[in-house]
Parts: sequence; C-alpha cells; structure tokens
Amino acid sequence: IVRASNQYWTNQGVMTELPIKAEMKGFFKEFDSGKFKKADNTEAEATLSVIYYKLEVDGQEIVEVDVINNIYKVNGVDKLQAYKANIGG
Repeated sequence: IVRASNQYWTNQGVMTELPIKAEMKGFFKEFDSGKFKKADNTEAEATLSVIYYKLEVDGQEIVEVDVINNIYKVNGVDKLQAYKANIGG
C-alpha cells in the first residue's frame, strides 16, 4: 500500500490537498537489490506481475482490478457485471 497527498486546484482557484491510496498485490518477476555501500543510499529495482490493483482518491474508489476474482471496477461501477452474469458467476 502506498499513501500520498496530492495538491489540486479547485474551480475557485484555491489549492487543496487530497489523500491518495494505491494498493497492489503481485509477484516479483525481477528484483535487483542494488549495491550496498557504507553511508550511501541503495537503489533497488523490481518488476512485478500485478494481480490486484486499487486506487482511491479522497476515499473514493477510482479503479479496482482483481485478475483472479474477475473484478474490474471504474468509479465503483462493475464493468464486468454482464460478463459475469453470462458465465454464471
């Protein structure tokens, strides 16, 4: 889970901050832990195969994708509803 605060300009020209939450689940495809040096920052790189992703802005669900459970929602609307009804699930 990654949390952030992002600045937005409103229609009235006032800047406001909104909380952002992104959640991902998956498996490592590649992982490079970098080199460790005394008193130096380490930069790691990873490539993931993501099987679940959810993005929320200010508590509102923007998108949710769950590959294993056949979930694909945009703004809280299940875009696979007809498909799931057609296959009996």
